[in-house]
Amino acid sequence: MENYGFTVVGNVCTRNGVSVSLDGVYGNDKLFFMAFTAVREDGKPFAAQGNTVSFENYHLSALQDGDTFIQNISTMGPRLYPSSDLREIHYILYASGSGFKAATGETLRIRLDNIRSSDGKSNECLVDGSWTFDVPYDSMEQPMLAKAGQRIPCNGDTLVIDELAFTSGSWHICMTAESGRFSGRDAGYDYHQISLKDASGKTYPIDWARDYIRQPDVQNAYAHPIFFGLLPQGVSIKDMTHIVLFGTEIPLVWQ
Repeated sequence: MENYGFTVVGNVCTRNGVSVSLDGVYGNDKLFFMAFTAVREDGKPFAAQGNTVSFENYHLSALQDGDTFIQNISTMGPRLYPSSDLREIHYILYASGSGFKAATGETLRIRLDNIRSSDGKSNECLVDGSWTFDVPYDSMEQPMLAKAGQRIPCNGDTLVIDELAFTSGSWHICMTAESGRFSGRDAGYDYHQISLKDASGKTYPIDWARDYIRQPDVQNAYAHPIFFGLLPQGVSIKDMTHIVLFGTEIPLVWQ
């Protein structure tokens, strides 16, 4: 699998009292991920607890010399991870890697439109506006790859690690379930527990380790979970010696 890397953009777009930060983008030849955080400038919650807050539209395109040459790149998402009081809304947006690969060397434009809230019965527009980010492909950071191939027991099944990739700000893990179907959610398995350890044994929980997506463009997507997320701020991956995946501690041996 060819990796194009991850960029911690640090880009913030503010419209109508809401700031949205583009925390990073990771891409390879299968799919790519975009991580966002939205907050209100006044610090108040977006909505009452129990509501869902999301953008109305997620628009992706690729630019060449300022002109659009790939329009409406297919998206798979988003996944929403709000803070408990809805003061911060975290998003991970997934999209087809074929569009990402075709646009390599150009600019990815991401536009998020209109923030809405739903209580399950009705929904309303909280904030009108568009939040736009341009990401040059040449800003991508090449990932560090750790030795893969390890086997992890999971609810009577075995997960084989196909890829362990890290950058200064992200982690990315591809696995294969030997049973032919990853049953993390169905079996009640706590797949949230992913963390790093340093030489002293100190543990660092990994941000955004809350969900997975099935790998596209394979014969049996259910057998190939992919996990992606951001590293804790201030943590250097070079100082980490192990990753803990679902209760199994794995040494990080850099390739």
